[in-house]
Amino acid sequence: MSFQAEDNADFRVAGGMAVPDPPGGESVRGLYATASAPANETPFYCNASLREETYRLQFPANAPIIAIPASQRFSNAAGEYRVDWSREGQDVVVRHRLQQNAVRGPEALCQPQDYTAFRALYREVRRGFRGQVLYGKLPGAGG
Repeated sequence: MSFQAEDNADFRVAGGMAVPDPPGGESVRGLYATASAPANETPFYCNASLREETYRLQFPANAPIIAIPASQRFSNAAGEYRVDWSREGQDVVVRHRLQQNAVRGPEALCQPQDYTAFRALYREVRRGFRGQVLYGKLPGAGG
C-alpha cells in the first residue's frame, strides 16, 4: 500500500510520521488488542499463519528525510515478527512479516499458559507499527 507523505505532514518543520492506517484494509497492527489483558484463563485459537504487509511512504523531492527506524526481529514459541525499514530515494518502504505458530498442533487449542507468548509477540507487532520516519528541517540547519 502506498501513501503520499505530503498528505499527512508539513515538511517545513521537523516531525515524525508513522505508517498510516490503511483505509478499509485489514492489518496485523491491531492484534495486540486481542491480547492486552495481563493473563488469560481460557483456551484460545492459535492457528498457524503467515501475514505480510508492505507499505511505501512517498516523500516529496524537497522533503528532507532525517532518519528511519532500524529493522527489528522478535521470535518466541508463538511465532516470529520482523519489520524491515529501507529507503529508496524519497520513498521509505516498511515490510512487516508475522508468522504465527499453532503451538500445540494444527487441530489443538492453545492453553492459558501459552497466552503470555502470544501477548509478547503481539506487543512487538504493536511496537513495530509505532516506528516513525523523522523528516523536515531541523532548527538551526542551513537553508
